[in-house]
Amino acid sequence: MGDFFLPTKKSFSTLRVPPPVCGIQVNFCKNMDCSHFGVPASHTRQKRGPGELSMDGYIVAHKKGQRVRIKCKRWNQYSTLKSNQGVFEEMNRLSAYLHSDEVVDGCPNEDCGNYGIDVSEGKPFYQKFGVTDTGSRRYRCKGCRKTFSINARPTARQRMAYKNKTIMKLLMNKEPLGRICEVAEVSMRTVYRKIDFIHAQCLAFIADRERKFLLGGLSIPRLYLASDRQ
Repeated sequence: MGDFFLPTKKSFSTLRVPPPVCGIQVNFCKNMDCSHFGVPASHTRQKRGPGELSMDGYIVAHKKGQRVRIKCKRWNQYSTLKSNQGVFEEMNRLSAYLHSDEVVDGCPNEDCGNYGIDVSEGKPFYQKFGVTDTGSRRYRCKGCRKTFSINARPTARQRMAYKNKTIMKLLMNKEPLGRICEVAEVSMRTVYRKIDFIHAQCLAFIADRERKFLLGGLSIPRLYLASDRQ
């Protein structure tokens, strides 16, 4: 989340606070007891005058080269201005796991005309080409004639998949990495690879649950959310 800088008085005259981005506006009083909580400051210039009724209830405090702050006149509290664009980009980054199922299982050759076309499209683009030793389905692309495989399960290429559970338990109990290597009898390189695998599986699990919630397929009689200001 980026801070908003307003280095010159000239730029201040044209942009009071960052405008909303895709409906996101985070520049408002952060005190939950204040009536201005959740009420954003206007990004257009306001009339100056006595009392708060002549403005939107905020004062923008700025100095050249410093972070810009807004002051809530009702609570006499300052808040640093934030970039709504930065908040929007960070939100998309954090929620990227929800769209992980959009990855296409198709030809891996970027120069091929079938690149980006899923194998589910069938015979016009691909033909079945047997299975691998681990049971994964193989295909041949009819465009570039290259073969590729689609993993039947996440652990298809793992030689020690049975150690995933042990390593995850050790990680959850905050064991040092060196101790994990000793107990699980694996190398440090294997531990790091298992961490990446477990992380990917956890994201896939929560994404599956949250997609049901977002699409309305998960019934929750009463929902409680716990969050901080961030």
